[in-house]
Amino acid sequence: MTAESGTIFNQPATTAGQERTGCGKVCVAPGNPYTFHYGKQGERYGHDNTRQLYEVTGSHSLTLCRDCVSNHHNGRILRWGLGTLALLGVVIAGLVFSALSPWVGIVAFISFLGMLLSGGVFVGLMLRDHQMRGEDLAITLGKDDLARQGFDLFWHSDDHRLLERKRSS
Repeated sequence: MTAESGTIFNQPATTAGQERTGCGKVCVAPGNPYTFHYGKQGERYGHDNTRQLYEVTGSHSLTLCRDCVSNHHNGRILRWGLGTLALLGVVIAGLVFSALSPWVGIVAFISFLGMLLSGGVFVGLMLRDHQMRGEDLAITLGKDDLARQGFDLFWHSDDHRLLERKRSS
């Protein structure tokens, strides 16, 4: 515990010396606070069009350890990578067996489009910075309680800044 900050492992001084369970397991590793924003979505109907409305209600912060953030993110990369490879396997099999039936070629083409989308998400996940990775895990861990309270939209800090800038202009 440092005298300057009054915190241990970025926890408030009232929890000094206690274990943290914010990551879904007991952690005593150093942690960082990750904040995400939440709100509700609605629609306003007009004579000519429908506008999507949103209401930013508040923000929620969780202190998560670096190991849990990395493990969560690596698991997401692994799942998307395996999904992309599975679709690549379907595309290759479809190209090999496309002479048997035109339906096989259609399945291969649709799988190719899915592989492109999945690969794009995979690359996007790999390029995320640590702050965004932590906010992803914070949203994953915190949104169930907020969803039970009726909130259905969750934003990263960068997205929230863009929404606020757009709303103020």
